Amino acid sequence: TGIKQVLGDLFRQNTFYYLFQSASGSSYRGWVGRSIDDGFTFTSWALTGSSAAYPIRMDVDKQDGTTLLVTLWESTGAISLRKYAIVAAGLTYTTSYTMMTGTSINDVLTNTYIAMPYTPIGNKSLIYVYGRLTNPQGLAGTFAVINTTNGGSSWASVINNWSGSYCGAFHASEATQAGQHYLYGVRQEP
Repeated sequence: TGIKQVLGDLFRQNTFYYLFQSASGSSYRGWVGRSIDDGFTFTSWALTGSSAAYPIRMDVDKQDGTTLLVTLWESTGAISLRKYAIVAAGLTYTTSYTMMTGTSINDVLTNTYIAMPYTPIGNKSLIYVYGRLTNPQGLAGTFAVINTTNGGSSWASVINNWSGSYCGAFHASEATQAGQHYLYGVRQEP
């Protein structure tokens, strides 16, 4: 139980986001909180309604700071990527993408299967999901890194099977003059 991650907002001074999870026995809940004034007063939003969820990781887009991406494990056995619009009043859920199905909470806690979002600077339609994913969002196989260049309409493999390893950290550089990104990933064992 506690804060899993804290993110500063690149576009709004004194604005921070936190990803929080709590557990009661084997039941998990997840929240996203935002401070918009002093960095100490937070407003929280539940990530799910009545179903249990374990939040994994989040990222705020680095183009204009209006999209929050959160990956979470749901009690249905799915790992999903949820997209929220960041508005003055808070967060508005917009859509969800299935990154995996048939997982257990133990798979996530041991990093056997994991998904974490990342957006590079300057293009909110370019979203990377890294970790270890099997058959994510219409793709067949096991992947360490996938991406979408159109905000989630279609997904592609960036780094496929690393056997039992997963991508534990990831970074994409700003686009070069040729429009290319340099990608950096850390291969880790569960």
